Amino acid sequence: MFDIYRKQLPDWEYRLVPTDTRSIVIAVFFALGFTITMQVTERLDTAVFGGVIPLFGIVFGSFWFTWGAMYMGLTGGIAVAWINPIVANLTATGPLAPFHFTFNTLYCVPMALMVRATKPKGRGFSFREWMTLHMIASILTLLPLLGIHTMFLGFTWPVAIVWYVIGVAGMAVNGFIGFPLCHRLLNTGLLPVGDDYRELPAASR
Repeated sequence: MFDIYRKQLPDWEYRLVPTDTRSIVIAVFFALGFTITMQVTERLDTAVFGGVIPLFGIVFGSFWFTWGAMYMGLTGGIAVAWINPIVANLTATGPLAPFHFTFNTLYCVPMALMVRATKPKGRGFSFREWMTLHMIASILTLLPLLGIHTMFLGFTWPVAIVWYVIGVAGMAVNGFIGFPLCHRLLNTGLLPVGDDYRELPAASR
């Protein structure tokens, strides 16, 4: 059951800003998947927590962030980060909806840049490497919660910090869920893996 965490992710060809049709279609697919997921989780967060923390969204939706930024670079990261907030604000999913642009961007852009800087040549990330990047981006994406809770919701700093730690813990849980899903995604054939990328016709890149 836990053997998957001992296996490195399959290799994939990473580009910071892919602009080919295939990559754009995949990026939009990730963004729509994230949007559909968040339509459910954001309403659960509003019903259970009053919308003060997107905990269900963190645990069950944030792997779309990782897929977009890690596999599709800034193209996928920005698509995932910005499409859902538009829908969330139009459909009023919760009180944090106006801040989703900031939350999402603070995960996706750093993740895309970190993958560009650290991805090993010829192989994918190990679980430890992957989790390290995920948690750095997670710490950044939730930082605005501290300001929102203290400045807009009137929370004391100790209470705000407790909610922040709960959010970061939720992102850690998401990491354990997300790593096996990353394996599955790379094995579906949806994304070019390793040498498969070099076999694609030039026009499809």
